[in-house]
Amino acid sequence: MSQNIKNYSILNLDPHSDIDKEIASICNDLNIYKTHALDKQDALEHLMDEEFDIIVIYTSISQDEVINILQILSQDIENEDTPIVVVSTYEDNETFAIELSEFNVISIITYSNFKAQLSHLLKYLKEHTVNALELKKELIQSEDRSTIDPLTSAYNRYGAEDKFQQLTARFKAYKESFCLIMLDIDHFKKVNDIYGHNIGDQVLVSIADIIKSMIRENDSFVRFGGEEFFVLTSNTNLKIATKIAEKFRITIEQTPHSKENLIKTASFGVVEYAEKEEMESLIKRADLLLYEAKKSGRNMVLAA
Repeated sequence: MSQNIKNYSILNLDPHSDIDKEIASICNDLNIYKTHALDKQDALEHLMDEEFDIIVIYTSISQDEVINILQILSQDIENEDTPIVVVSTYEDNETFAIELSEFNVISIITYSNFKAQLSHLLKYLKEHTVNALELKKELIQSEDRSTIDPLTSAYNRYGAEDKFQQLTARFKAYKESFCLIMLDIDHFKKVNDIYGHNIGDQVLVSIADIIKSMIRENDSFVRFGGEEFFVLTSNTNLKIATKIAEKFRITIEQTPHSKENLIKTASFGVVEYAEKEEMESLIKRADLLLYEAKKSGRNMVLAA
């Protein structure tokens, strides 16, 4: 399916390759990107890694499994609004429809005529999605302008709130732990006092670029204010996040910054998210550790 442009994508959940081949044929005709999941676990792994425009579930998996995956999707902030089509092999679809009414199931298609119905439905949904694509891009760009720090291209506090909500939703749905790494550039005021704010900005950008180059795609880098930053590390426990922070510390210390080739260090505080914790509490815990690192001599990582 690599030849298909990924401007509209489908996740097909069924254990049978022959059914998937028929859906693949529909997707090829409509230039739709298709991913095949063999079972519930396989589907959830795909949903953790990718976003889909529509999910198709074939009921050769048990009815309990259908209900279970719909319950999980309804609790996941990233997938709760994804439209779902069920291709049903059941005789009593009316009763089945009542059971699915609380979920985001937009259509129950009878298996005997599913190819024609699914083809028409996908064509309709794709056309409406693609027509709205430019508007969506404009909205995202507008949102980025208000959530991105203009100097370092890190998220600001507004962007951090959005990312925190996404991570807490994944924690609730999948029990994925995550951490916050707070860092502050040591003796940064001296840079501005001695070299001026232009060099100070160059140091900020240099260190921000280092962090951005080292984090993973699903991590989030945030400018908290002045010379203070933090990283939200997805699917990470405290031990791993502490090692990541130590790599940040060493790289920052070993890299000359600005056109003056200044050697700078940073201090770090690392904490792991606790269930039902608010972002302000998580930040405060990390900031207290950062303060202790400063008091204890700077250029170190403290975690708790």
